[in-house]
Amino acid sequence: SWVIGQPDFASGATDAGPAGLNTPLGLTYDFAEKRLFVADYGNQRVLMYNLDAGITNGMNAAVVFGQPDFSSSGSSGGAARLTNPNAVAFDPVTKRLFVSDSSNARVMVFEAANPTSGADAGFVIGQPDFSTYSIGNAPEKLSAPSTMEVDSLRRRLFVANANRVLVYDLNLLATGMNASTTIGIQSFRDTNRIASQTNVPSVNGLALAESAGRLFVADPKAYRVLVFDVTP
Repeated sequence: SWVIGQPDFASGATDAGPAGLNTPLGLTYDFAEKRLFVADYGNQRVLMYNLDAGITNGMNAAVVFGQPDFSSSGSSGGAARLTNPNAVAFDPVTKRLFVSDSSNARVMVFEAANPTSGADAGFVIGQPDFSTYSIGNAPEKLSAPSTMEVDSLRRRLFVANANRVLVYDLNLLATGMNASTTIGIQSFRDTNRIASQTNVPSVNGLALAESAGRLFVADPKAYRVLVFDVTP
């Protein structure tokens, strides 16, 4: 076994350098290129590790998203900065990285085929532009985005957002785009949080069975996992 973010298994300090982490929360993996992406929540960034040559204890990240360099860790907005990123998802078709920028109420979309540290995001979802950070429950807004899943077969992005899951058509990817539908609530502006077959009081985890077209939704407030048929 190995450890990333610490020099050895006995260490446990936070650090903002290329080998450090501070409250890692979300992970996603690029199987084709053998790359690991880590949402480093406390350092306001996402780190990318190249694992093609193997894994070593305390290894350095190759690229940082959300900060201009490996020594910066301040929260901010705009096209290249993040505030409390808590989840990541990777699209193997387009090589794009989706980052849940939770405290900015948005999902940032970075080109990750040949990324460079500190690069601007190409698109933002949940806001009309890179300088707006308002929350809302309209089809084009987000309030508390967290875990995500990419459906590479049907070209969709699922985003957990408070008590609902928003579904985006990736064939129509654009800044400020509308969600095409919502899961776990009856309509985009519905505020009903009573548990039922279709209503989800809270969403705290997603898993997608792509080939089967099933979405598993963790609903901690109702002590259950719901299974939705998400075939078109």
